[in-house]
Amino acid sequence: MDSSERGGGSRLQGEGSNQPPVTFQSQTIEQFCKLFFRNEKTKLSSDALLLTTEMLRIYSIEIYHRAMSQADSEGCDTITPQHIEKILPQLLLDFT
Repeated sequence: MDSSERGGGSRLQGEGSNQPPVTFQSQTIEQFCKLFFRNEKTKLSSDALLLTTEMLRIYSIEIYHRAMSQADSEGCDTITPQHIEKILPQLLLDFT
């Protein structure tokens, strides 16, 4: 069982990337979700928290890959907020 299955977090790592993986802490995701609950008694089950953490991991990987492709097409080595702004409309359409 890895750390994401224990609720410890979820990792982000680009395929073939030499960059260290990014970890999403489940506790951070849970606190973030609580910001949007209307009733303070609302709780996340462990399965819902695991699924939410994994969804955010997948979205983050997709954003990274699309922004990197955009940066490459513009001849840049670094992703800037402008690259993310350019890919965001299509990303939102693809995930709705």
